[in-house]
Amino acid sequence: MKRLGFAIIIFSLLSTSSLLGYELQKMMKVRVGDTEQFFIHSEAGDLTVSAEAGLEEIQVKAKVVISKVNREKAEQIFNDHIVLTLEKHSDRIELISKYDNSISGSIFGSSAYTDLEVRMPESLSLKVDDGSGDITISGPKNGVQIDDGSGDVNISSVDGKIKIDDGSGDINVKDVVGDLDISDGSGDVNTKEISGNLSVRDGSGDVLIAAVRGDVNLSDGSGDLRVREIQGNVNVEDGSGDVRITKVEKIVNIVDDGSGDLHISEVQGTVNLPNDKKEEKETEREVF
Repeated sequence: MKRLGFAIIIFSLLSTSSLLGYELQKMMKVRVGDTEQFFIHSEAGDLTVSAEAGLEEIQVKAKVVISKVNREKAEQIFNDHIVLTLEKHSDRIELISKYDNSISGSIFGSSAYTDLEVRMPESLSLKVDDGSGDITISGPKNGVQIDDGSGDVNISSVDGKIKIDDGSGDINVKDVVGDLDISDGSGDVNTKEISGNLSVRDGSGDVLIAAVRGDVNLSDGSGDLRVREIQGNVNVEDGSGDVRITKVEKIVNIVDDGSGDLHISEVQGTVNLPNDKKEEKETEREVF
């Protein structure tokens, strides 16, 4: 059974120095009731999600920009080819923003996109399937799962496990009560204040890890690694780039370090290095 939320649609003319087109704003909302899961599918455009205590409904403000067309064509494209819905099912609520398969790139041009601003109850678990565009999420208290093609990902103030699978773009995560698992193709990764365990698998880009209460497991293809203030164990497998580790309360295991400088300091437990690095070990009191 599906139940649709309340929706308002507004068309307005866009006018800039180099672009003419139309902007559509659609506002939707649906009451949550006893639903526990919220799923968002967004093909193109920025996504901002704010989870709030005391909120009993999901509220969505969508902005669709269709450039290089007149009003009649913009309305036809929106009505016939754009899917933008907020629906309540028996076990979840779904927000869908996509173009149907009959759309060709030549119709939209390179500047067609849909930005989504979402307010949701903090008690819902959140799953996001995103094609392109930046993602900003704050406040959920029941975990977050993200599958992202491209664009930056920014997450803060989350309770529960976070799992991120990202193709490209920077990832910034802070203030997490729970475990954090990141798989990233390219782009920098920056995490801070993680109460659980942290796992990062990164193809390329710098990785900065700070203030983790659990264990840290890092596998990096290329780029510099900086790790500090870790209460658990640290395990590192690095392809290329400098590695700097400091202020670790337990064991540091360098499984592999292909190329680049290795700096380790202020470790309370054992430091285990590959055979080719044992003679090169540096003990420094370095803060970064």
